[in-house]
Amino acid sequence: MREKFTEESFAIAVNKMVLKATQKSLKSLGYRLKVDMSNAIRTGQMGWAPIRAMTLALRKRYRNTIFPGVYYARFTRYAVLEEGTRFNLKVGVFNPPGLKSLGKSIIAGAGRLVRGWKTVATERTRKRLIAQFLGAKGIKWKDLSKEQKRQLRNKMRKLGLLVRTGTVMKAPPRPTDIYLKATQNRTQNEFSYLLSKALKGEKWPRQWWLEVKA
Repeated sequence: MREKFTEESFAIAVNKMVLKATQKSLKSLGYRLKVDMSNAIRTGQMGWAPIRAMTLALRKRYRNTIFPGVYYARFTRYAVLEEGTRFNLKVGVFNPPGLKSLGKSIIAGAGRLVRGWKTVATERTRKRLIAQFLGAKGIKWKDLSKEQKRQLRNKMRKLGLLVRTGTVMKAPPRPTDIYLKATQNRTQNEFSYLLSKALKGEKWPRQWWLEVKA
């Protein structure tokens, strides 16, 4: 027996088609945002406050970059989350459903980067910073002359390493919203482009943005 066609059944079918096309478009858009955000972090295009001279001096031995958050670029992910009849596109360092979970230290560190942090320097903090600075440069304090030690102390003071106990040390917030807002117009145009193709049943390559100007 043939199913009777009604306006209600037609509306349901259209709604399902639109939801499916929307989800597909958002997934492709999310992938592009993940790739672009990772690159933006690596190349210092996130609009974040630069790394302080002290932090840069401590990390030179381990990383050849002057940009904040580079360690977390490799962990950037995306997910299209269903919320009733709506979808939420999320991009950042988090644990999307269905993917292998990132370690707690990675999630916590990324959150600390985004929120910023504040701590009060203790004597232990002071000694640790100095030891990290000397270690990063491969310097052994006991091998230095008095003049070399004096010059090194002056340099560490300029970098802020010789902080007094009780000094408040801060790192500014570095939220991903800055980058997402800066690319909002492009994102909206690309979503419209992808949704139009999805509704027509057309396909596109995985890295569609390299071939298409939305």
